[in-house]
Amino acid sequence: MDREKVIKGLEYCIKSEDCRGCIYWEEIGLHEGCPLNSDVLALLKEQEAVKPIPPTDESEMWRCGNCHHQIFRCTHQRFCERCGKPVLWEGL
Repeated sequence: MDREKVIKGLEYCIKSEDCRGCIYWEEIGLHEGCPLNSDVLALLKEQEAVKPIPPTDESEMWRCGNCHHQIFRCTHQRFCERCGKPVLWEGL
């Protein structure tokens, strides 16, 4: 999914009552439902924070709840360096 396309579609949707001219209209036309809402929701879900996976023993490190990359609790690392997901440390 193209983030810029979603932004352009939202901007057009806010400014205009007519879908003709929208970047999504050019792709799907009138005969199909507009996928803009689904694309916006997918982008928002990509930004949802994940809970870190705690170590199973003292020699292991904390891991990202999305991609299992090593993360650092001592600094409360806010984002995973590999996948970019926000890390939700609250409540741990």
